[in-house]
This record gives sequence, structure tokens and C-alpha cells, in this order.
Amino acid sequence: MADKILVEICVGTYAWVMGGSKLADLEEYIPAEWRSYVEVKGVISLPGCDEEGSLKPPFVAVDGKIIESATIPLVLDEIKKALQNKGIK
Repeated sequence: MADKILVEICVGTYAWVMGGSKLADLEEYIPAEWRSYVEVKGVISLPGCDEEGSLKPPFVAVDGKIIESATIPLVLDEIKKALQNKGIK
């Protein structure tokens, strides 16, 4: 099996209050056929997200690619792209 797609949700205070709490249920939205290929975890901070004014919260990283102003649909779209890049449909 290919390496799992790592999805990191920033759960730092700033990101959390600026919308990150809405991403807490992300795993429930991941299609069943993707779940064995995706690992979701919370992290205190992502590179660049703690630099004031540099990015807009909430933040999620999908295999290292930072998504700012993250929403569940945006993250799912990025997961889909990452799966396709690994040859998983």
C-alpha cells in the first residue's frame, strides 16, 4: 500500500477560534473508500501559521501543502488531488 496522505489540522488557539473548530469533524466527511489511505491528526502549529499576517486561519496541511482559510470542501479536494498523485482513485 502507498504511504498514507497526512492531513494535519492546526488546533492552536488562533486557528481554532478563527474557524478551525469547524474542521474537527473532517474525518466524518472523508469518503469510506479513501479512509485507509488518509491519516488525520491535530497539531499545535504548522509552518508559517504562527507568523502574524502571513496566512489566514484556519490552517490545514495535506501532505505538507498548507491550505489557508481551510474548509472541509477545500481539504477534501486537496486530499483527492494527493490521492490521484499517488495513483489512488
